[in-house]
Amino acid sequence: MNDSFAPNPEGPVLVIGAAGVDVVGRLRGELQSGASIPASIRNSYGGVARNFAENLARLGHAVTLMTVVGEDLTGEHLLEQLSSTGVDTQAVLRSPAFPTASYMGLLSLHSELKYAVDDMRIMSQLSSDYLHQHADLFKQASAVFLDANLSKKALRTAISLASRAKIPICADPAAAGLAERLRPFLTRFDIITPNSAEASVLSGMQINPSNRQMALAAAKSFVGLGIKIATISMAQFGVCYATS
Repeated sequence: MNDSFAPNPEGPVLVIGAAGVDVVGRLRGELQSGASIPASIRNSYGGVARNFAENLARLGHAVTLMTVVGEDLTGEHLLEQLSSTGVDTQAVLRSPAFPTASYMGLLSLHSELKYAVDDMRIMSQLSSDYLHQHADLFKQASAVFLDANLSKKALRTAISLASRAKIPICADPAAAGLAERLRPFLTRFDIITPNSAEASVLSGMQINPSNRQMALAAAKSFVGLGIKIATISMAQFGVCYATS
């Protein structure tokens, strides 16, 4: 893990990972197979890395986003929206191989996630080679943020380039099903930000999302690996964290 300060502390945060569109429906009645059920439907831009980049930009920090979107209107509008918030999108790859990433979620009447599907095929285009082509961005950055939508090879490359540039690395698993991709690199991270399900995968502990002591034990175990800050989000039960 990198124990030194970033060579360029005033540089932008380099954010690498997924960007796409979210469609989330909240049921207004009981779910029935084969029938259309009234629901409140919300459309928004999403993707863990995109969300992180926009929020950081709105807080006034310089941000460079490296992601991939399709050569479609969705990707074009997504980039226009990001640019309007102050995010530097010059390193975003436009690919004709797949449509811009998308996610569809269905929530119960009580806002519990019932079903979800996503199309993240385009993330395969954000390759190790593409990261190497933009190695200069790591040298200019003050820190790097990664999400686990990157392939294992791309993650390894991003972590290697960040280590060479001597900048801190923050990682988010993005989903419990992707968290395993981060496990081989845990000792290389300065900050991790999983939710309770993702932390269960990373730590090997079964964390009840309402049990703060279990989450705290997992956060402490991450710090024991050399991670400086470990935060575990617990939905409506809040957030717990541990530091070195």
